[in-house]
Amino acid sequence: MIAGWLLGISIAGAQVVDDIVAEVVFDAPQVRIGEPVFFTFRVHNRGDVPLWRMVGGDYRNALGRASSYQCELQPAQGAALDVPDAGFNMGGIMHMAEIPPGGHTDQRLFLPNWGIPEAPGAHTLTCATELQLTHESDFDAPRTAVPVTVRADLTVLAADSDAMGALIEDLAAQAAGPDRDEALRQLARIEDARVIPFFVSQATGARAHTAIRALAKFDDDAALAGIVAAAATRAEDIEESSAAFAEQAAASRRLGAAQALSASAHPGAHAVLLSMAGHRDDNIRLTVVHALGRDKSPEASTMLQGFQDDASAMVAGEAARYLRER
Repeated sequence: MIAGWLLGISIAGAQVVDDIVAEVVFDAPQVRIGEPVFFTFRVHNRGDVPLWRMVGGDYRNALGRASSYQCELQPAQGAALDVPDAGFNMGGIMHMAEIPPGGHTDQRLFLPNWGIPEAPGAHTLTCATELQLTHESDFDAPRTAVPVTVRADLTVLAADSDAMGALIEDLAAQAAGPDRDEALRQLARIEDARVIPFFVSQATGARAHTAIRALAKFDDDAALAGIVAAAATRAEDIEESSAAFAEQAAASRRLGAAQALSASAHPGAHAVLLSMAGHRDDNIRLTVVHALGRDKSPEASTMLQGFQDDASAMVAGEAARYLRER
């Protein structure tokens, strides 16, 4: 592992002690274009008394990005990379992370959430955040806000098809083990079509939502078929659950598939979604209406007119709104 530049913080006041040090640690000193990687934001306690750090409450958004961090990836030549839009943040679960004397606490962060390298060369990642520190593990204990900024160098290498193929195989194997969450997130951000068979195999399983979102990126018949298969999920396809939960989970998967069809790069996905116009699920019909709202064809207008009589007031209201805005 390679660490970034250390930044020591001296804190005044009685709530926390001196000798807090933050750093960024990359899993490897270099990455190839197209390879999504995680890095670690590490906070050290150089003092002789334990500290606790408030972590979380910041990741419920479109990217799952920890919005309490402001990170920027800067090539040695050129402007900093654009930071993807994560949309509205709705908080998230929080916890107190202990930093023992002489020890550290880690938080894993996903680099593509702040920028995706576009060209080979030297890059610098800068991350700023505000540490919320206290001497106690209690959520209600008074905390001291400590702003920190750290930097780390990263070498970006040219894309390599063979290396990418090996990475996909390795991540697919990891996705069956204890590190599956990170592996799945990495696979889902890879634009190489060689990830399609893996996600098709996952589209009707426990990781279906991740799989169908990943498949939506591809103009590929197999990817579309995987989404369509998820859209046909039945309660009996959900294993090891009560009947009530199984129906709920199946409905959630079907809706996720409809939304993936709406976003799919495949030119045939739109027609498949429109074929669900009579679906019993109000949310799926609403997804169809939203797709029709973006479709300015006369045929779409005709379908919207029919939706004005939908049994769901929300669906009917959205159809009427789209017709008014044409």
